[in-house]
Amino acid sequence: MAVPRSADTVATVLAAMRLGAAFLPLDLVHPADRLAYMIEDSRAALVVGTEPVAGKIPDVPGVPVLLLDDPGTAAALRDLPDAPLGSGPAVLDTAAYVIYTSGSTGRPKGVVVPHEGIASLVATAVDRMGLERDSRVLQFASVGFDVFVFELAMALCHGGRLVLITDEARVAGPALTDFLADQRITHMILPPSLVSALPPGCALPEGSTVLVGTETVPPDLFERFGTTAHLICAYGLTEATVNSTLWSAREHPGRPSGRVPIGRPDPNTRCYVLDEHLRPVPPGVAGELYVSGRGLARGYLGKPGLTSERFVADPYGPPGSRMYRTGDRARWRADGNVDFLGRVDTQVKVRGFRIELGEIEAALTSHPSVAQAAVVPDRDGDIVRLVGYAVPEAGRGSPTRRSCAPTWPASCRSTWSRRSSSRSTARCPSRPTASSTGRRCPRRTGPP
Repeated sequence: MAVPRSADTVATVLAAMRLGAAFLPLDLVHPADRLAYMIEDSRAALVVGTEPVAGKIPDVPGVPVLLLDDPGTAAALRDLPDAPLGSGPAVLDTAAYVIYTSGSTGRPKGVVVPHEGIASLVATAVDRMGLERDSRVLQFASVGFDVFVFELAMALCHGGRLVLITDEARVAGPALTDFLADQRITHMILPPSLVSALPPGCALPEGSTVLVGTETVPPDLFERFGTTAHLICAYGLTEATVNSTLWSAREHPGRPSGRVPIGRPDPNTRCYVLDEHLRPVPPGVAGELYVSGRGLARGYLGKPGLTSERFVADPYGPPGSRMYRTGDRARWRADGNVDFLGRVDTQVKVRGFRIELGEIEAALTSHPSVAQAAVVPDRDGDIVRLVGYAVPEAGRGSPTRRSCAPTWPASCRSTWSRRSSSRSTARCPSRPTASSTGRRCPRRTGPP
């Protein structure tokens, strides 16, 4: 699905569901080779797009492209018989959609998500977010982000209205808050960094419910906006149908002291904090977070080895059930909420996008001028940036943004800095772990 944000985007999703097919959203800001890889790797049967973006859709042999606004499409529709379609809605365990996430090998991996978890998403919105049949839900997320699925499910599976945001309003400023007020938005999912960046005088709609998550949530967000809006901190996984836990500010009045928790499990979701032997740890003790329940993905498309590594048997659930190893460090609080403590590996989140550092390093080393590369996260409070260190090939010039950026994920192409140094190195520091690289690489100085 390569349809820009519009009513046709929603219609394309509904058409795929009606046919019993799965949809793969293509965010056309990604590089062409990445989009082509996703189409090929997913073995897509058809790409649906529109004429204004046709030039951005890669040509993949054997995969036809259907343009909704092409005059030939309208003519073909008129010639179709009125007979019912031959296929019907899919059963719960068949694929609903495929989302590609960053992969440590340098290539993204496709997560196959079945229909079964969609009902739990709606139950979460009704039970814990106060969703009503007359609610007005904002569609804000990029189509390639799985939060898009949550927004559609909230509105269309419970009788509400889905309001598509305009490109002009999709910024942290009066254009956004005026749009929310004019459209009487009652429920929305927004990045906490965007809400934090709202200038003084910008207010969220009175009585609205705002889900903030996908990245670290600063405590002052609740102090600033919690009196007018119902703020909820969310934690979710692509491998578990978008969302897994919620923490409601209304249940804990006042500014959170210290780290904002990620909350309690959603309906039909189980969370475990386990040690290295898969034994539960007591409250207050850190361990690795595992998620189980009806929303679990089927696995990684075409990658049975990686699927078996990350989706393991659930020793605490019904026979045959599985749990997902998140790679996140966490601990239970005494009140039943969960604290997020960081990663156990090199994965990071930047503006809500899940990124494997290995994918960025692979993109850098694919440049003919780069012999070695290392990428580390640079944290400034709640802001995370990625800093790349490259060792040039002997006799070649240094790489430039123009030559490297086309291979990067879209979430990593908005900022580029290049500095000269009187020091040089013959090789990058080894990286058995991300933290060791962070100690041995020079720290970034100056503006990004």
